[in-house]
Amino acid sequence: MKRFFTMLLILSLLLSLTACGNTHAKETLPEVMVPASEPAMETVPETKEAPEGTEPEAAPYYGTWEVKDSQSADVSALSSDEVSTFVGKCITYQADAVRMDGETARVGFVTYETDAAASDEASIMEEYRANLGEWWNNVSEVTGITVDSPEAFFGHRFFVVDSDTIWIFYEGVFFLAKRV
Repeated sequence: MKRFFTMLLILSLLLSLTACGNTHAKETLPEVMVPASEPAMETVPETKEAPEGTEPEAAPYYGTWEVKDSQSADVSALSSDEVSTFVGKCITYQADAVRMDGETARVGFVTYETDAAASDEASIMEEYRANLGEWWNNVSEVTGITVDSPEAFFGHRFFVVDSDTIWIFYEGVFFLAKRV
């Protein structure tokens, strides 16, 4: 009998040392495997409501854009080699995501115009210390757009020039992109 209680005590002790006998142990969920076709990076911010009277799914800048050229502001955080890696890349704006090179930034929506929505050449030169020269040919003003996301990424801030042209601002560099 003494031997039975000793074995029972040892068994109880072993069970209490493992998570098996502990009903209060945290339940672990299985890892979710992301298929190779899915993007590697995903950022999911809090979703905000679109400003009243706007329909983000109808935004004229939704679609795919190819980066064609670049011009640095007076101060830039990117080297010329880094800048050249963006030329030729495509970026896609959607109502709930921005995609580039198989990576996705999930966003509440690509937002409303910024506080100073319309910018002319003088205001861009003053605010960004950037002379965009010939880019201003036949352009009187551009509309600033900021993506609703807690993180800054390439394409997070851009200016709509017309239905076929945007200027993406990133790390002190303006990138000219055309609709694909």
